[in-house]
Amino acid sequence: MSEKNNKNISITFDGKKLIVPEGKTILNVAEEQGVEIPTLCHDPRLEPYGSCWVCVVEVEGARGFVPSCATKVREGMVIHSNNEKVKSARKMALELILSNHYGDCKAPCTLACPSNIDVQGYVGLIADRKFREALELIKKDNPFPSVCGRVCPRPCEDACRRNLVDEPVAIDWLKRYVADLDLFSDNSYDPKIAPKKGKKVAVVGGGPAGLSAAYYLVQAGVDVTVYEGMEKAGGMLRYGIPDYRMPQDVLDLEINTILRLGVTLKTNTRLGRDFDLLSLRKDNDAVIIALGAWKSRNLRVPGENHREVLSGIEFLRDVAMGRHVKVGRKVVVIGGGNTAIDAARTSVRLGAEDVSIFYRRTRNEMPAHYTEIEDAIKEGVKIEFLAAPTAVESSGDFLEAIKLVRMKLGERDSSGRRRPIPVEGSEFTVPVDTVISAIGQYADSVPLEGIRGLLDERSYLIGDKNTGATKVEGIFAAGDLLTGPDIAIRAIAGGKYAARSVLKYLDGKTIEYHKEFLSKKDDLQPVTKDDYKDEPKIPREKMPVLEPEERKKSFKEIELGFTEDQAVKEAGRCLECGCQDVYECKLKKYADEYNAVATNFLGEVKKHPIDKSHPFIARDPSKCILCARCIRICLEVQGIGALGYMYRGFSSLVVPSFDAPLGEENTCISCGQCVSACPVGALTEKVPLGVKADGSPLGKTVPLEERVEEGFCSQCSVGCSVEYRYHGSLLTRITDRNAPVNWGKLCSKGRFEQSFLNILVPEKPIDTKGNSIEFSLAGYKVQKYLLNSKKPVMEVSPYLAAEIIDAFLERAEMRGIQIVPKDIAPVNPRWVELLKKTESVTGFFDDPEFLIAGAGGTTEKSGPAAKTSHTVILVGDIENANNVVFTECYRMKREGLFELWAVGTETESVKRAVSIVYPDIGELKKAVEKAHNSGPVDIMINPEDIALKYGKDKEQSIVSLLINVFQHSGVRITLFWNSRNAGYLLKKLNEKNCLDSGPDYSADLRLIIGDKDGQGLPIKKSSKDGVAMVVWGRKRYKDYLFIPLKDSFWINGSFEPSGRKRVSAGVLDMTEVDKVVLF
Repeated sequence: MSEKNNKNISITFDGKKLIVPEGKTILNVAEEQGVEIPTLCHDPRLEPYGSCWVCVVEVEGARGFVPSCATKVREGMVIHSNNEKVKSARKMALELILSNHYGDCKAPCTLACPSNIDVQGYVGLIADRKFREALELIKKDNPFPSVCGRVCPRPCEDACRRNLVDEPVAIDWLKRYVADLDLFSDNSYDPKIAPKKGKKVAVVGGGPAGLSAAYYLVQAGVDVTVYEGMEKAGGMLRYGIPDYRMPQDVLDLEINTILRLGVTLKTNTRLGRDFDLLSLRKDNDAVIIALGAWKSRNLRVPGENHREVLSGIEFLRDVAMGRHVKVGRKVVVIGGGNTAIDAARTSVRLGAEDVSIFYRRTRNEMPAHYTEIEDAIKEGVKIEFLAAPTAVESSGDFLEAIKLVRMKLGERDSSGRRRPIPVEGSEFTVPVDTVISAIGQYADSVPLEGIRGLLDERSYLIGDKNTGATKVEGIFAAGDLLTGPDIAIRAIAGGKYAARSVLKYLDGKTIEYHKEFLSKKDDLQPVTKDDYKDEPKIPREKMPVLEPEERKKSFKEIELGFTEDQAVKEAGRCLECGCQDVYECKLKKYADEYNAVATNFLGEVKKHPIDKSHPFIARDPSKCILCARCIRICLEVQGIGALGYMYRGFSSLVVPSFDAPLGEENTCISCGQCVSACPVGALTEKVPLGVKADGSPLGKTVPLEERVEEGFCSQCSVGCSVEYRYHGSLLTRITDRNAPVNWGKLCSKGRFEQSFLNILVPEKPIDTKGNSIEFSLAGYKVQKYLLNSKKPVMEVSPYLAAEIIDAFLERAEMRGIQIVPKDIAPVNPRWVELLKKTESVTGFFDDPEFLIAGAGGTTEKSGPAAKTSHTVILVGDIENANNVVFTECYRMKREGLFELWAVGTETESVKRAVSIVYPDIGELKKAVEKAHNSGPVDIMINPEDIALKYGKDKEQSIVSLLINVFQHSGVRITLFWNSRNAGYLLKKLNEKNCLDSGPDYSADLRLIIGDKDGQGLPIKKSSKDGVAMVVWGRKRYKDYLFIPLKDSFWINGSFEPSGRKRVSAGVLDMTEVDKVVLF
């Protein structure tokens, strides 16, 4: 809001004496002092409201705390913005809001993953066919996606909310799909490597934890050497998982993606034999120990030391190493984890005729994944539950039997599972040739003994499982050695966290664990099946597999992998549980900073269904914090009033008019201002890759970390300042910038209707047969078309940068090619005459007050009294054609800069915004004359809107009237268009005397310059008509010769916005421009 009082006053802010202008709020002063005061209800585009009470400060002498956003400074005021009392008050305010903020910051699948991989993010990217971006997102937290896509027991899928509807999303198989796609490609992904830090780190152990630590350290510029005791790296991934689940060639490729970054690997080098830990620490800046858990737990029954009683770990290791391993006809496996299942299935492949697993609990308690259990049963493995061994009987070199006892389940033990208890008198005997014990494993800590502070009295490593830090300075740990035997992804996560701690250590920073604040629905009220009763059931995609009989004969990989269509379809089943606003939510940010606890004031929790009826906006009332910013910006800035409060007190809700779904609210203009104002995830964008026939979006809107490219909107000639937000090549959304001319506003076209930018543009031209070709060959083909053409025509789009337009127009003129405009309504040529006349006048957005005394073309400022007589007239449907013009004029009118009138429209929002309405376009002359009698007049009009709405005769009379009135002193006319360079293109065509030309369907060659999506092209005539077509655009359509135009040609480069001087959104590479012109 504008400052109108410049009197200075003296205040004290956080002990500092300041001289500040009277009229500022405490929040304004804090911002100028670089002090962030949290606020949820404040928006600089709105007058202060003071509803959230998160921004409170202490003012000496005041009764209680005061909201800084709504309290103006006074002479002598003493303000405390950040003392303990203030912090406590803010924390309480946040916790009160959180007590009824029912939402998940992050999806349950991500929280269930030990490495917290952004599951919702990469699944959504797969649904959008952004496979490379999905792979890169996974690798931020897991350098072994191909491995995990095969062997992970999928805690993420156990947590998947899709379980409440039908079956979980096949998260693991989706991960495998994009990982394999990358791994077997010619340009497999490598992360960026930072400059060398001049630091060395040794990693002891080349399993998943050690290699993961190396992966993250080397990216940070650290020199890393991995010491591995076995012949090859991989740890239990190689030596503990059979090839039918984890092919070694896949493992080798994935390990190589780590080594090729610059990691040094030393194999057959064992701690305690070839080197000791203290010397290693002396030679390096830090050491990470990741030894794994290679020791098997004993059965502790008589007879277990017989040579035919094998350790499951050693059995699988020997098979993996290619050693000759023999099992008997009858094999019994003891245990219930994946090692037990793998040992049994491996025994089948080694020729055993009768394989049984005995497990002392029930199937529900089995640690092995249910799919592995089912596959084992399909391969003929028998499983008996509630049975435990008591002795192994043998005769010489051969086993005879194993004795077992039936069990029953008692109370729960420390693992949370019910403790098995022997059933008296239930002993039984099973004949057996080979027994394999797979009841657990542990880490060998002997090589670590003698280092003070590293082990406890039971020889367990002493370390922080969250950071990997040990009690010994400079020594860190990761994986099973630290956590105990666990799944691969937990070891991978441990390596990642240890690497982060090492980097802090190397930089001299404190190593501490910070628990991120995360809002969780289940903390407030459990999510139930009833919450998803309206969600349609969609079958889970089936993984193609080898048939059981074929599997039993070899160690070939069983699961064959998804096809692309399967992956995209399966990813589409994701319910998108995590908040779309997780990376920008102010409530999450402040709750984290103030250590707020969501359940401290827990009471009744209101659940509301998510409203997805709007094509571009999702509304989640359960997350709404009742700050009213959406209501106020819609009414006070946009002049619409599509939202309002319903009910009072705790039951209050923000709803569209008459509590209708937002998609059915007929006054909503889809400007997205409500989304831009919302400080949480109650209102979020849906940015589609396109739109289906029923109007629903294609693909998914995914919450992702974004890179921001500042620019200007290309969808009309207003030239709004915007931020194009990308994740990789995916345009995630477009947001406003608080800069000219829109000052934080955007319309539907600018915010939501640029999905064409997400069309994947080919790298090279495509010929008529669909083959990718070089630009040189495409140029030859275009030249050949031109040589054979008697009547070529070129259609040029105004959405392109001026540099592109100029290049094509110049070449067309040289070749004598007829030029016509594309994507512009057929307007009267006299608009260009008017357009050229108005160029000599200072533009509206450069001089909005327009205090004119001279004739059109001069801008002599008169005195301040002239302000009150200035009138702006909006002609036609500017509200929809160029909405930001409407809302910005409405804002200026509210600030008293001019009177605002409208001609040719009378919508409710127009009537609310303007002083005088002339519904009939025929009253334009009357309105202009009346306004001109009172002072300067600005006329805003869109020629394309007029041409399409009123027809040629009415358009002719309107443009003639405007040319006439422009001759008068004090009248300024601004022409707006439906694309950024429409006015520029029309002027250029007028200069070349080809403005009257329209599409010539008798032409024998059509050159289409600037096709956005391939949907608006003319239907190709048959070959006998001799018509050829070349399309420069973003998407190949049918069998035309296609030349790709990259993103920068559409959103960068120069253009001439209405009412302003020419601007440029970045500099175009003219060599790239020349590369695509081709003739």
